[in-house]
Amino acid sequence: MRSVEIQSLLKEIKELLTNKKILDFLGYKKFFSIKLENGYLNIFLPYFFFFDDKPITGKRSKFSMVISRLISNKLIENIEQIDFDRIVCFNIGVFKLIVKLFGNGNIILLDENNKGIAHLRKYKVLYEERKTNIEKEIEEIKKFEKRVVDFLSENLFLGNFYAKEILKNCKVDENLKCSSLSSYEINSIKNEINKLFNSKKFYLVIKDSKASFSINYEDENGICYENESLNETIKKVFEIVTLPRKKKKRIEVEKKEDIEKQIKDLEEITRIIEENKEIIEDVIKNVNVYKNEGGIEMEEGKDYFFLKFGDNRIKLFFNKTVEENINFYKQTLENLKAKISVKEVKEDAWYKKFRYFVSSDNFLVVIGTNSYKNEILVKKFASRDDIVMKANIKGSPIAIIKTNGKEVPKTTLEEAALIVACYSKAWLLKFDYCDVFYVKPEQLIKEGWMSTGSFGIVGEKKFIRNVKLELCLGIDIESGKVLVSHNRLVKPNFKYIFYIYPGNKKIEEIEEYIKSIIGKNINIDRKMLASSIPFGVAEIYRTIE
Repeated sequence: MRSVEIQSLLKEIKELLTNKKILDFLGYKKFFSIKLENGYLNIFLPYFFFFDDKPITGKRSKFSMVISRLISNKLIENIEQIDFDRIVCFNIGVFKLIVKLFGNGNIILLDENNKGIAHLRKYKVLYEERKTNIEKEIEEIKKFEKRVVDFLSENLFLGNFYAKEILKNCKVDENLKCSSLSSYEINSIKNEINKLFNSKKFYLVIKDSKASFSINYEDENGICYENESLNETIKKVFEIVTLPRKKKKRIEVEKKEDIEKQIKDLEEITRIIEENKEIIEDVIKNVNVYKNEGGIEMEEGKDYFFLKFGDNRIKLFFNKTVEENINFYKQTLENLKAKISVKEVKEDAWYKKFRYFVSSDNFLVVIGTNSYKNEILVKKFASRDDIVMKANIKGSPIAIIKTNGKEVPKTTLEEAALIVACYSKAWLLKFDYCDVFYVKPEQLIKEGWMSTGSFGIVGEKKFIRNVKLELCLGIDIESGKVLVSHNRLVKPNFKYIFYIYPGNKKIEEIEEYIKSIIGKNINIDRKMLASSIPFGVAEIYRTIE
């Protein structure tokens, strides 16, 4: 769950939980249920929680039995979100039950002195304070030189998805520097954030055979179903994600059939409007006359009305021209057709055998890790519409950007180019910068004399010049997991951020430096760190931002 989703869910279910007696605490691993006098608060770590009339587990563990013994027959006196973070605190008598919904997730019970007396997983830091006054931050936005999308995502903790949707609705370029924003643009952003925080629209999203949810904004890459309750939406998501694979597939087929019916209906509506332009134009111009005569259906305070053509009841906007109404339906059709074209990703995804990441624009980027995998990647997995990328140096991995027929934004090209350049021989040679080029798969040729992983290129190469060899490294102190990538992908998700560039420090020295900052006793996933550092050597530093 993102921070804004936790805030919305608590608004919705707080009254169902406050001053309710706890009867039991059940659960193990990542499934937990707090039995209350009026239902169950279910926790699915590290993803989300929701209220229901049935538990998600009836199992017990040593941990759940300890918690149950301490909090049973006590009231939940208050519930709060800590510092707009993905942390929820339940005040239960003298105890505090802390639920963390990031990393691997955690549940911690504190006594009256805020001392930990039971925990699901070991932890070093309970939580870091990050007091955020969103109104004040927005007022001071022009002081920042970073991109406005990064400001919303990182400074306001809205996350990349909501930051991009807010700016799209405001018609503000996400790459614009904060200092360049006009007063009008700042007010538009403020209003859109308020709309997000007060939204009553919640979407169940089906994408790549997986289910998720969002507030206010539809996910363009998935099939979305609007609901009026975030709690009910999350319940449905849980049902889908815990179903056996065959049932998941059946649900997706049903959703697809529903979308296909919507497309058919919209195509019919568009056809009717186009064939009756003159009639509809007259109705729009004289909407009040038709309303008084009962020729149209109209709701008070709405900017649309309904007009009947045979068995079809057509919604039309009276503040739009006929052409604008047609364009509205055509755009809606395009969006639905794009959603229905989303392909199912296999559970045992092929790309997991390679180095890979999902760009900030939601494109899958897959990178070969040796000459053999470069060969396999191109021959077996490159599709006609994909982009093939390589550093302009001998000894470079090949990357494939899976486009699914969509235009690839500059940001994704930059992120892919950085990974290709940094995992090329340019890193070993301690280059500061490296050029990267990209082509279409049909431009690659393979001759018999060429070595494994090598290809010839026919036609023009497109270049990304002077890619700086510097990667962002994030550490999750709860799990010890490491992510090394472009800073756009790392910074929003990690509290401890470092930067690495070509150098001579070995993994042991890098680990020692990191621990000198985050704490000597923090366990870092050594295997993950070693596989993430290009060629196992680098220089490292940390900036305070």
